[in-house]
Amino acid sequence: MGLRLHPLVFFLLVSTSAWAQTDSDRATARLLAEEGIALQQQGKYEEALDKLTRAQQLFNAPTHLLLIAQCQVAVGKLVEVAETYRQLLRKPLTEQAPQAFVRAKETAARELAELEPRIPKIRILIHPDGIEQLHIRIDETAVPAAIVGIDRVENPGKHIIQVSAPGFQTAQVQFQLQESQILPVEVTLEADTPSKPAPAPTTQVPHSYTVASTPEANAPSSHSTDLLMSIRLQWTAPNGELGETHFNGSWIDPGAVRDSFHAGGGLELQADLLFGNWAVGLLFGVDDHGQPSGSHEAVKSLYPTIESVQTTKSFSAFGGISGQWHSCQRCLGFVGETAIIMRQMVQTFEIQPQSGPPDPCSLSWERDVPTVRLLAGLQIPVGSDFFVTPYLSFAGGSTSVTRLEPSDDAPRCPSSKIEASETSSFATKESPRLESNSRSISSVVVRPASTKTPAAASKA
Repeated sequence: MGLRLHPLVFFLLVSTSAWAQTDSDRATARLLAEEGIALQQQGKYEEALDKLTRAQQLFNAPTHLLLIAQCQVAVGKLVEVAETYRQLLRKPLTEQAPQAFVRAKETAARELAELEPRIPKIRILIHPDGIEQLHIRIDETAVPAAIVGIDRVENPGKHIIQVSAPGFQTAQVQFQLQESQILPVEVTLEADTPSKPAPAPTTQVPHSYTVASTPEANAPSSHSTDLLMSIRLQWTAPNGELGETHFNGSWIDPGAVRDSFHAGGGLELQADLLFGNWAVGLLFGVDDHGQPSGSHEAVKSLYPTIESVQTTKSFSAFGGISGQWHSCQRCLGFVGETAIIMRQMVQTFEIQPQSGPPDPCSLSWERDVPTVRLLAGLQIPVGSDFFVTPYLSFAGGSTSVTRLEPSDDAPRCPSSKIEASETSSFATKESPRLESNSRSISSVVVRPASTKTPAAASKA
């Protein structure tokens, strides 16, 4: 910001005779503005704000106000910066005004329009209704009771509201306010107990209440722990190589993953504990991969006496642990996730022996594939307790164990389970890999009420 405005301020400092009252004021304002610009460029916005404010007091100029406003934005004083912009825009300019002043007003109008949607608001709601002689303080500053029930702009950050009235105990609410948020703050006053003497003001301990949750309420207590329930509908496209497997003295190559496991839809259930913007939890799911024809030659090489083989189904079952990060808890934002998953990829066949009754027997080829999954998504609030989260994920891993389990319900079928004594990941051959790209159809997350708050909103 300092670099962008430096030409304006330079123009200001060399052509200010129409605005400064004395040469001394003009020279002092010039020095203060130069110091403020240098501090702003170093990221020392509080110190720059002090210098620029003093320069403005000596020298009333639109360029000073624009610099002050941009420093206020940097320190999160969005309410103050909006008023600074408006003060600048209300300042009349003559036809002889420097072009730097004209450009400062144009810049202020544009930046104010960009800023206004970012300013958060609170709406204080007092229970029970109709209490008279309310005394309200926000961050130790007294405010009129007329603000009850209407939106009031506040800066982002942590705030404390205290409410008192004759005949009631003082109530206190702490909350964290984020940009663009509209946060209802519900405060319940409890009547004084007649049998107990009123405590002295210096020793009174106010009661604390938590902000009621709404879709817009984006800052629960930092000490609360909430349960996140997710239902994910997904489309998974496996890729990579399954790798050769050593069965009974022979190396079997089942080929590419996509030949045995086609792209297909799936369902995943996930339960997480949410701590602030972080969550950890467990997940379970299953993906359907259709009826691909891959691995038939591999099966025939293992069972040379069979006449035919046909895939009946192909699917993956998986479970694991995950860690999530949410950019915000109850608003439109981003979600990132890392998960460690054990996936069991299963392909079942019907095999027909060359002789005997026509009844086929079944064969299951299972592969255990530990994977690591990375996921990124967009969290979209829908109602008060639901979120839809479109996401993309990538998972990669290697086959750790592969085994064949023939059925034992027919005497002609092989009856012994065969487990690989060696896989190519432990031999001098190419290590088997599994790569999976997942694209969500939709994801719905439900969070029930927390045990530590009156109500809690949900989070994707």
